[in-house]
Amino acid sequence: MVTGHIHSIETMGTVDNGGIRFVLFLQGCALRCRFCHNPDTWLAKGKAVTVEEIIDQLIDYKPFFDMSGGGLTVSGGEPLLQPSFVRELFIRAGELGIHRVLDTSGYCRHGNLLEVLPHTDRIIFSIKVIDPEKHRRLTDTGNEEILKNLQEAVNSAAELVVCY
Repeated sequence: MVTGHIHSIETMGTVDNGGIRFVLFLQGCALRCRFCHNPDTWLAKGKAVTVEEIIDQLIDYKPFFDMSGGGLTVSGGEPLLQPSFVRELFIRAGELGIHRVLDTSGYCRHGNLLEVLPHTDRIIFSIKVIDPEKHRRLTDTGNEEILKNLQEAVNSAAELVVCY
């Protein structure tokens, strides 16, 4: 049974990517963005939940997703720090016909994104800064891996929305 660590859930979100959405905020992020909206998600703690526990909640909202063109959005923190959980959750949601959005900074091991991409309908890829030095000043890290992951997202079958 795959377990993830969540920060919080917004069950009827209307600002996170179209329609009514079940927004799952995962715990943990390695970036330290000076302008972060969710700094309380940085530490890798949070409530442990299984994929099935989330699916059991998600099913109750499916009529709202179907009516509004919504679905599931997984955000964070950085969801790609928990790739097995996100992959399994997206597989199960896809089996139920629920639209799946990954909201990511792309800051993770290259393989983490590849694990999740085949099961993702849309990627919201939040590029903080293109210039490597400015990126380092704003996030305390470089952006080389992020740009490699962005290229993978470009090459994937998922719809890609790049935010800057």
